[in-house]
Parts: sequence; C-alpha cells; structure tokens
Amino acid sequence: MFVPEVNNSSSKAMAKEQHKLKDTEHNKPVVKSEIGEYSEYIPAECTKKVNIAFLKTHKSGSCTMSNILQRFGLRNDLNFVLPKSEEFTDSFWIIRDSNLDQSSLIPVKPGQHYNLITTHTTYNKPAYDRVMPPDYVTISILREPEDNFVSSMFYFYPSQINMTKYPYIFDDFFSKPQTLAGQGEDFGLPPYTQGERDRALKLVKNLDQEFDFIMLLEYFDESLVYLRRRFCWDFRDILYMVHNKNTKRQNYALTSHNRQQLIQILAADYIFYEHFKRKFWKDLTKSGGDLFLEVHHLKIVLRSVKDFCEFGYLKSNEPLVVPASDWNEPFIINQSECLLMRMAEPEMVKNLMHRAWAKYQSKLGPVSRNFNENKNSNFSNLIG
Repeated sequence: MFVPEVNNSSSKAMAKEQHKLKDTEHNKPVVKSEIGEYSEYIPAECTKKVNIAFLKTHKSGSCTMSNILQRFGLRNDLNFVLPKSEEFTDSFWIIRDSNLDQSSLIPVKPGQHYNLITTHTTYNKPAYDRVMPPDYVTISILREPEDNFVSSMFYFYPSQINMTKYPYIFDDFFSKPQTLAGQGEDFGLPPYTQGERDRALKLVKNLDQEFDFIMLLEYFDESLVYLRRRFCWDFRDILYMVHNKNTKRQNYALTSHNRQQLIQILAADYIFYEHFKRKFWKDLTKSGGDLFLEVHHLKIVLRSVKDFCEFGYLKSNEPLVVPASDWNEPFIINQSECLLMRMAEPEMVKNLMHRAWAKYQSKLGPVSRNFNENKNSNFSNLIG
C-alpha cells in the first residue's frame, strides 16, 4: 500500500503546545456569568456525541455545517472518513452506493475507528454502517425546495436562466418538460426520480427512522443550538462563518403555474421538507422556550466572531474574548481558529487527508487542540 510522506518537522513543537494546552484546560477557573450560574442546559449524565455521519445536501448550507464538524473533529482529535485519492478533490465523494470499497479510504490506526463523515456521500445506510461504529448518529440538512431550486439554477445551470425576461427569468426552463436532481437524490433516490411521489413517500418513512435529526437551513441557528444540547457539545462547538454562499443569485419571480410545475418536478423534495419540518418543530418545542434565548445569544456571539475574523487583525493581535453567559464559560477565538473557520472545503479536506495519513503513520500524537490557543499556528502546524 502506498503511504505518502508526512513532514514531521513540527511534531515536537506541536506536542509541547498540546501539553501546555492540556495543563491550561485542567486548571482553568469555573466562572459564573453576571446573570446566573453557568449552565449549558445539558444533564450531568450527558455524554458528548462524537461519532457522527453527516449527509451533505447540495446548496443547502451543508458546506458551513461540514466546517463546523471538521473543526469539532480537530478539537477532539477524531478520525475522519476520507478518500486516499485526491483525484476528485472538488467533491471528495466517498460513498455512492452499498458497494463501498474500504480500501479506497485512508485507514485508521489499529484499535481506533472512524468518527466523522463530513464530505459528500449519497446516503446508503449499509455503507454507513460498514465504516462507522455502532453508536454513530446520522444527521443532515434540508432547504425549502423552491429556494434550493433557485440557488441550484444560478450555481449549476446558469445557461438555463434568461435574464432578458426579468423578473420571470425561468420561463424558458418551465416551457418544456424537465427533470431535476434535487435534494432527494442525496438521500438515495435514483437520479431523476424526484417527481415520483410514491417512491418518495416510501423512502421518507425509512429516513424518519434512520436519521437522528434533520436540520433546516431556514432555521440554521436553531438547529445548531438543538444539536448542541442533544449531543452534549460545548457552545464554542457551534460557532461558524458561512461557506460557499451563492453570490450569483439575483431576484426573480415565478408564476403560480410555475410553482405548481416545480412541486411536480421536485415532489420528493417537497415531501421530505414538509415531513422533516414538522418533526423539526416537534423536537424543538420539547427543548423549552429557553432554547430561543440561547439562539439569540448565539446570533450575538456570531456577529462578534464574524467581525473579529474578517477585520480584527486590523485593530490588534489580541484574541477575541467571548465572556461567560448562561450557556458558556468564557473562551477565546484567535486568528488561527478564524483561519480554520474561513478555510474553503477543498483546502480543508486536503489538509485533513494529510493529517489522517500522519495519524495512521503514528508520526504525530494528538494534533487537534492547539489551534485554540496558539495564535501563531496555521494548519500546517496542526497536521504536521
């Protein structure tokens, strides 16, 4: 088996920083907020979920969620399911059907297992079961179908948009029979069967049992706070900056007839979305009204993180200090973590691949946490 060379020059320095960070973490003071004792609304017996399969869906905010999970994996020194080959580095598609060739994946050290799926797959439970440990949880994200359609058209099919007919720029598209590869295809529907309602209704019953939670892009922050509580994560684990936002999108209008056509063309997407939207709100209402107070707090912190990560270096080299609240102890965000937060997915996954090879070769110890404190580090320092 071919194993690429991994640069070990920074391993000793990284191990030293790792040791220093652990000492800091073990001795950090318990801090109370001004409005009440620190509590993350997580039961004392709650165990942090680290074995997670995330099904990415196209143009649904999944790149942003992948980045959250990838930084979570680094912070907790977890193992990612990753391909050996960088041939398809724009998509890193690792699972398409149940015929998964595990020899195509970067292996993990003996005695360890994979923890995270964060790159593109087509959902296939038998394939997921083969690579993930028995206690893994499965999550995904959906976007309102019309909104997803418009974003996909501007991103993938701009030639089918006629701007001369503004605002009815999709008239040409709807003037002839169409089939589309919507979000349903990511969930395992055969290509171009989005309009088959019976097939979609049968599949959604299975998905309801097999997925632990489906996020909604329209309620992204609410989804994250709910996941944080359910998976026993820390507040800092759900911080993010938006990734792969479609800047090409413009205003448009659809006729009532166009919308009825779209409901027929993307029947599966509408069925999935309506089903999981109802389930989403049923789950969230069980969390109590304080969940929305935490969502509000998250939005405020995200503003500070965005300003700091985009412009903070212009003012000072000092890190951003996030003060204590009812949902978090105080913590810092430095430019190194900003670097990871802003890193485009292809670059992030390539770096994760190099890190995975380094771990497999046992040339590095734990490499995940030093970006939290070492403001001079970069990704090459993190992975060796």
